[in-house]
Amino acid sequence: MSTARSAVSLLSRQVCLRIPLLAGMIVLAGFIGAVLVYFLPYGSKTPTLERGTVVGVTADASQIAFHPDGATGLPRDEGHGYVVSDVEWIDREGQRHSGGTPPCIKPGTQGQHVELATVRVRTESGGYSTVVAWVQCL
Repeated sequence: MSTARSAVSLLSRQVCLRIPLLAGMIVLAGFIGAVLVYFLPYGSKTPTLERGTVVGVTADASQIAFHPDGATGLPRDEGHGYVVSDVEWIDREGQRHSGGTPPCIKPGTQGQHVELATVRVRTESGGYSTVVAWVQCL
């Protein structure tokens, strides 16, 4: 009988040691997964659509200053700067184009009504940047 008790006792100690070890491995795997999801740049994001007015275009039409419709606290002649070179764009007829410059964004012009699709992304330095996915001429 004592042999049976010692076998049961040994078995229960092994089970008691394995449960915390298994739980620790699960927690560690979850932590590693969370770190990978946080730092890896993979995945898709839904762009934010914003309509507004172009208040400035650079000489090479690669960048614009954009004033969103309904923006508060931003003077009408000031806007957020965006790089728009080599992005997809949609003309007034709804045709999609890749590369080049939208016809509604000409160097040195302003006042064009456009819609931007933007995505906020994490930079290598740990900050954030807003990238234009496409431009639509309205």
